[in-house]
Amino acid sequence: SYTLPITVEEGTTLNLEGLAAEGHEFAGWSGDLGGTNPIASILMDSDKDVTATFEEIPPEMYTLTVTIIGNGDVEVDGVSYAVPITVEEGTTLNLEAIATAGHEFVGWSGDLGGTNPIASISMNSDKEVTATFEEIPPEMYTVEFNVVSGNGSLEASVEGEPIESGDTFPAGTNVQFVAEPDEGFQIKEWRRNGLLLIGYTLPTYTVNNLNQNITVTVEFEEIPPEEYTLTVNIVGDGSVEVDGVLYTSEINLDAGTTVSLEALAAEGWAFAGWSGDLAGANPVASILMDSDKDVTAAFTISEQEVVYLQDETIPSGESACFDAPETIITAGDGTYFVVENGATVQLVAGESIIMKAGTSIKAGSYLHAHIDAEFPFCMDEHFLSSDTDDNEHIKDNELLVPDREDSSNSACFSVFPNPVRDVFTLALCNASSESEMTVEVYTMHGEIIIREQVSTYQQHSFSLDAQPPGMYLVRVKIADTIEVQRIIKHH
Repeated sequence: SYTLPITVEEGTTLNLEGLAAEGHEFAGWSGDLGGTNPIASILMDSDKDVTATFEEIPPEMYTLTVTIIGNGDVEVDGVSYAVPITVEEGTTLNLEAIATAGHEFVGWSGDLGGTNPIASISMNSDKEVTATFEEIPPEMYTVEFNVVSGNGSLEASVEGEPIESGDTFPAGTNVQFVAEPDEGFQIKEWRRNGLLLIGYTLPTYTVNNLNQNITVTVEFEEIPPEEYTLTVNIVGDGSVEVDGVLYTSEINLDAGTTVSLEALAAEGWAFAGWSGDLAGANPVASILMDSDKDVTAAFTISEQEVVYLQDETIPSGESACFDAPETIITAGDGTYFVVENGATVQLVAGESIIMKAGTSIKAGSYLHAHIDAEFPFCMDEHFLSSDTDDNEHIKDNELLVPDREDSSNSACFSVFPNPVRDVFTLALCNASSESEMTVEVYTMHGEIIIREQVSTYQQHSFSLDAQPPGMYLVRVKIADTIEVQRIIKHH
C-alpha cells in the first residue's frame, strides 16, 4: 500500500493497483499514467508522478408503487400517497391505510401482506403494494306486520315492491304500510312494537330510516252509525221526557232513530205547543232523527180557579182588569192591594170577590167589581172589538165595559212564552190554508203598540223589549173573526 514516494533504479517496472474504499470506486489514472484499469504498470525511466482518482459509488434507488382498491387512502410516512415514491436502497417506509366513512380496510397484497392498516416496508428493490378497502355491510333489521283482528288487510312495500312479513332490510330503509278495511269497517288503531300511535287512523303508515327490528299491527272496528243531536229548549215552567227519560242535556242518537217526546207542564202551567223542528200542540209527539234537531217546548201559565191580588198597587193613571173563573181575593194575610187616586180597576169573577184587610181603594180611583160566569172576561174578543184601523187608542168605556152581545166568532191562537221577557211567539191553533190576519198588541190603557198584517200559515214573533213590565192584550183578527188574549211581561 503506497504511503510515501518510492525511489528505484532506472529501468525498473512498477506494478500499481487502485483499490477503492468501501462505497467508492476507482475512477482512473492521470499524470504519468493513464487509463481506468485499476491494475497498471509503469517503467521507471525517469521520475514519475501518478494520480489515482476514486469516486463515491452513488446509492441504488428503488420505487414504491401503491394501488388502492375501494374507498380509502394510504399515507406513506404521514403523507397521503399520490404518485410512485423513489428512495435509496435500504430505506424503510411506513404505510397506513385509512378507510373512508362506511368502509373498512381489508388488507395489504403484493410486496406487503397482512390486515394491520399500519405496516412498514424495506426498499431493497422496487416494491408494488395494494391496499384493499370494502364497504361496511349495513345492519340488517327484520320487518314484521299483521292484522290484530280480522275485517281488513295490511300490506307493506319497499321502494314500491311488495314485501312479506319477516323479511330483513338494511338500516336506513323506508317501509310503507297500507291498511284496507273491509266494507263497513274502519281503522281503529296502529301500533309499532306494541306502542299505540295515538290518534293515528290514516290508511297508510311509513317507517323512515329503519334502525331496529319492527312489528307493525293494525286493528279494525265496525263503523258506528251516523249520529245526530237532539236539542230541547224549554220556555216557561215545565219539562220534557225523551223516550220516558227526563231531558237534561243534548242527546246524540243514531241516524234514522225515532224518539218520543212528552211535554210535562209544571203545576199552574199548561203546555202551549212545540216549535222549531217539531210543531203542534199535542204534548206527546215523535221526531225522526234524520238530521240535527232543535225543538222548543213552550209552557204558559194556566188559568187559576182562585186569583189572589196581594202586595200589588195600581198607580194613578193606570188601568187594570183582573178576572177569575171562581174567586178573586184581594190582600189578606198581612199583604196589601191598593188602587191609587186616578187609577181604574175592573174585577170580574165567576162566583165571588173577597176584599180582605189590607185592601185600600183611594178617593178619586175607579173600581168596578162584578160577577160574570163567562170567563175569561178580560180577554173577551169584544174587549177590543172597536175598529182601530184609523185610531191609535180605544176609549176607556170600550176597554172596561165590553159589548158582549155577540161572541160567536173567534180566531183560536196561542202566545208563548207567557209570561215573557222580550219576544213572544203567536201561533194559530189550526192554520189549514194560507191567508192574512191582523195582529195588534195594546197596553191596558187601550194604546196600540204593535199592528202587523201577517200570514196565517206560519208562526210569528213579536217583541215587547221596548215596553215596561206589565199586562198587555194581544188581538188577532182573521176576516170577521176576532180573539183577544192577555200576555204578561216580566222584568
